[in-house]
Amino acid sequence: MRFDRPGTVKLRDGREVAVRSAVPDDAERLLSYVDGVRTESEYLLVSPEDELFSLEAERGWVQSHLDDPYGVCLVAEAHGEIVSCCGLQGNRFKRRRHATGLGIAIRKPWREVGLGRHLMQTLIDWADRHPDLTVFELEVFADNEPAQRLYRSVGFEVDGRKRRAIRRHDGRYIDEILMSRWVGPEDEKPQRGAA
Repeated sequence: MRFDRPGTVKLRDGREVAVRSAVPDDAERLLSYVDGVRTESEYLLVSPEDELFSLEAERGWVQSHLDDPYGVCLVAEAHGEIVSCCGLQGNRFKRRRHATGLGIAIRKPWREVGLGRHLMQTLIDWADRHPDLTVFELEVFADNEPAQRLYRSVGFEVDGRKRRAIRRHDGRYIDEILMSRWVGPEDEKPQRGAA
């Protein structure tokens, strides 16, 4: 689905980024962004050794988000360069349509200046206006403390753990933490620990 409130955001360090829906014409710049961000972080599923999508597949991926009534894909750009991509992935199964998967990555020079928090809040606001979405879900590497702090600060809670879900290039195994955030009506919010 298209994000209907694009705009410019001033970050804590004074720099500005434009936030908007990704469109298929962004595919080449998105591939360049992914190629860069995957070398800057050990906390992404895509590694420098993985083959990137073709240009055609990347266009299709972006279009799938535009066509998805339960999902959205946003880019943040500065001076024509994509510095972050984030989004919500809808679910095709009726019994899971209330839940949406969240993903976010930010280029290293743009971290820790408020961009992640702004993008997370933008996604939360979008989901709050969606008539059917009630749960955000995400997975985060167990050793990625900065991301976990951000997610907790915007209301995510730990749901569980996938043991040894990630294998690093040096052979070490890392757990993934499963987190979720309720975005539905407060009176329907599930109580933690209830069976």
